[in-house]
Amino acid sequence: MPCVRPERTRAFTLLELLIALSICSLLLSLLVPALARARGEVRRVQAMATMQQVWIGLSLYGQDHRDALPFLATPGRPKAPLIVNGADLSNAQGVYFRPQAEYWPSVARKYFSAYPDLPEVPCFQPSGVAFGLSKEQDDLILRTRYWLTPTAFAAPEFWIDDRLPHHPSYFRRTRWDEISFPSQKGVLIDMGNPGWSSFGYGSSRSELPLWFATADGAVHNRMLKDMKQDTVGRSGLGASPILTTRFGLRGRDF
Repeated sequence: MPCVRPERTRAFTLLELLIALSICSLLLSLLVPALARARGEVRRVQAMATMQQVWIGLSLYGQDHRDALPFLATPGRPKAPLIVNGADLSNAQGVYFRPQAEYWPSVARKYFSAYPDLPEVPCFQPSGVAFGLSKEQDDLILRTRYWLTPTAFAAPEFWIDDRLPHHPSYFRRTRWDEISFPSQKGVLIDMGNPGWSSFGYGSSRSELPLWFATADGAVHNRMLKDMKQDTVGRSGLGASPILTTRFGLRGRDF
């Protein structure tokens, strides 16, 4: 009877294994960046959609307050204590402009029945405890990633040039009807934009990404280099040149 030899299973050679690993590595190197870009695009779309929701709450506030934008300070006194809902925000970073830009939802809370939220950098953050309020009062002070641009807190004449001092009456509540070009004037800017992490607020780098909403409710994704170059700032009062073009609410940002 003839001897039957068992079939031998053929294994990968070392060369074949290295080729297979190389192909897998190449595919991963192509796939991972594509997935990262897709995740980034999803985050961008979510953030901009949420910003539009916040804009709606902001506009509803204006309808109930004689067409005014939220204002937290004392008219005509930019260096007066900033007292909001029983909390003293005077020690918040910046002077006059920045605290108002960052904490404006504190006076517009009722126009957000459910606070919109986002991963990584929340849309609204209760911050009352940080300013001496109790845990029960924490949401009396709300910090937002969607800042009102500095032009919301001074009369349009304040932004005409860089000369100081300016008349105290320029520091006042502004109104939606003072916006001359609603489709070209930014009112909200996304300070939670991941692209800002390596630059910071006030950066002048031309590639700085800007995610913002204009006064007509549209949301935009642009680069700083695409914005108007006649910007003005008030560093002593906490106002950055970002979206503070000359003539303020009566001017154009792009």
